[in-house]
Amino acid sequence: MKKKNIKAVASLVTAVVVLIGSYIYKTDVIQFDNVSQNTQSQSSSLKENKQNTEPNSSSFEDANSTDSQNTSIEDTQSAELQDGSVKGAQSTKSQNNPDKDGQVTDSKGISAKESKAKSDEKQSDPANKFEKLEKTKFPESTIKIQKEGIHSFGYINAYVKKVVDGDTFHIKYGDKDYKVRMLDIDTPESIKSGVEAQPYSLEASELTKNNLTGQNIKLVFEKDTTDQYGRLLAHVILEDGTYYNALMVQNGFAISVFYSPNTLFKDYFTELQNKAIENKAGFWKLPEKDRPFVKNSKGKYVAAYKIKEDDAA
Repeated sequence: MKKKNIKAVASLVTAVVVLIGSYIYKTDVIQFDNVSQNTQSQSSSLKENKQNTEPNSSSFEDANSTDSQNTSIEDTQSAELQDGSVKGAQSTKSQNNPDKDGQVTDSKGISAKESKAKSDEKQSDPANKFEKLEKTKFPESTIKIQKEGIHSFGYINAYVKKVVDGDTFHIKYGDKDYKVRMLDIDTPESIKSGVEAQPYSLEASELTKNNLTGQNIKLVFEKDTTDQYGRLLAHVILEDGTYYNALMVQNGFAISVFYSPNTLFKDYFTELQNKAIENKAGFWKLPEKDRPFVKNSKGKYVAAYKIKEDDAA
């Protein structure tokens, strides 16, 4: 009986010990878990603090990223430019292909030689470069100029207000306005009613507009000072002494014409015109059928449209 009691007590003690041990173990585990969580929290805080206290590292990374992106963009743009250049070169090459005769032509079929010839002709056209035109001074020995005024063999200094065409313009002299027709010349028609603009008419008009409009000029008269339309008939002298009527004839922008009694300069202008024809100046370079002036049955140069009108009649 005594032994049984001892065993029972021993079992009870063992059970108590086990319970106490289990309780202690559970408590330790909970504490360990708390410690682990605290440690992780502290580690996270340290990491955040490190990020906050080291912003340059992030900035450098962002900068590196931006540089990388910029480099990528530059590379892309460079590639696009190179591609565009190649395409442009290919396009130019495709537009400038040799034709069947071996000449290089553009997209319009114009050869490089023809293009250059047209460009040279345009640049050398006297209408585009007044300073390169052949010029002459007024031959005062041909006429005895008298005192100032609108009278036979007189002269006036006037201001050009407006140019009508190659040989006609408006002036202001004193307190009056006048319309002037240049003596001894005739330019191709550009504004005549019922007549299409003739070859070189626009060039002649532009030349006169560019060089007379707004300028002070000298007008010299012969015996008759006006025509049937009331226009002044005069020789035009520019401020630099250039005789403008002569310039128009010698550079192929006008022909010489004469109406009695104003014929003092007939020989002078006939010589200028013959030289212009010989040099193929201005419209004289055109084929005869395309010229604004052609010879009539009497061998006199007249406006081409008049010949056509006579033929039609």
